Amino acid sequence: MLPTAKSGEDSRVKPCNPVMSSAMIFISAATTTSSQAARLRRRRRRIVLETRRDETSEGEAKQKERWRDRHQHFSTCIASCCLPDNVD
Repeated sequence: MLPTAKSGEDSRVKPCNPVMSSAMIFISAATTTSSQAARLRRRRRRIVLETRRDETSEGEAKQKERWRDRHQHFSTCIASCCLPDNVD
């Protein structure tokens, strides 16, 4: 007869390590104690802020690259338009 799995174990009697998604963790905050809920709220806020910071830094990098390209383009245009062809 095969052993039956207990709560937290699989059929081979090894402890299960279930992966709980962050959404499940935040949903479970409604049924947890206030200290656990506060910790989960802080964690969620930190994740949101980190995501916004990453998006902001990517946007700033793209903007700097666009400005660098424009500067290089205008510098080339000015040099070709304003400087004489044969400078000795």
